[in-house]
Parts: sequence; structure tokens; C-alpha cells
Amino acid sequence: MDRHMDAAGQGIEATFLSNYGDRVRVEWQLMLRTPTALMSALVVPVAGLTTYWLLSNPLNLIGAWSWDVWTIVVAMLAFPPLMFLFNCYRSHRRTLAQGGITYRFDEVGFHIRTAGAWSTHTWPVIVKVRSSKGFLFIYLNKRCAFFLPMKALPGPGCATAIGHLASAGGTPRVQL
Repeated sequence: MDRHMDAAGQGIEATFLSNYGDRVRVEWQLMLRTPTALMSALVVPVAGLTTYWLLSNPLNLIGAWSWDVWTIVVAMLAFPPLMFLFNCYRSHRRTLAQGGITYRFDEVGFHIRTAGAWSTHTWPVIVKVRSSKGFLFIYLNKRCAFFLPMKALPGPGCATAIGHLASAGGTPRVQL
């Protein structure tokens, strides 16, 4: 991890390469904060439990449970967590292929640099900056957030400094 502030003290820069555990924790936090994502993740397990209830009802006409009913119910309960972990893995592999990500925060906004791309997002475009459970989240909209582990920041006061830059730059919500 490469961490530093520029010589003039005007910007904060951090380079990091996230690990799979960080990706899973971040995706889980984002899903819990988005009600529609959480509801869509629960649709298949609820269908599995409904199937279980309908087939185990004493008044049902289907009869005793067979191996195929058990297979369907177990598959419906296991599908969402397996897909969640698989999607986290795919995102992690893409990040590894790009190499390290460098985030730079200054009075203009939030800059991202990878081996293949470079972009700048000005502070008024960023809808929210918040910290939670060891991560700094920079939201471009309600469902899209960049994340930076707090341990990648150059020092203990950097998150607060980023919050001040965001507030001064016009980001509507800063929660640090």
C-alpha cells in the first residue's frame, strides 16, 4: 500500500489493492443499505420457504416429501448467498486485473487512477461521502459507491480532511 499527502498538503492520495474479504464486507454493507437490493436477495429464499410450507401443509395433496422437493428447497435457500459470493469474486478478479487503484482527494474532487483508466468526479457530482466499519464510501448515486479502506489512508485525520474537502466542494451529505 502506497500512502502519502502531496508536499503542499493540498491533496490526499492513497493506492491500494483490495482483497476478497474487503470486497465481501463492502458489498454486504452496500446491500444492507439498499432496501431494493436486500428485497431482491430475499425473493428466492422466501419462495423456497413458501414451497416448504405449501408442501408440508397437512392438507396438501402432494403427499410425503421426496428427494426432489428437498433439492428444490435447499437450492432456493442456497442460491442467493452463493450468487452474492460469486459476484463479489468476479468484482475482485476485475480489480486484480487492473492492478492497484489510486484515489486522490483535493479541492476539485475525487480522482481515480488505475493502470488502464483515469477519471475525476467533482465534489458537487458526488452525492454522499460516509465512513462505516473501516471503509470510506464515495457515492456517485444511491446504488454506486467507490470504497477505500481506512487503513489505506496516510494518517488518522485524513478521513476528516476528506470530509472537509467534500463539504467545502459542494457534496450534499458528508457522514464521517
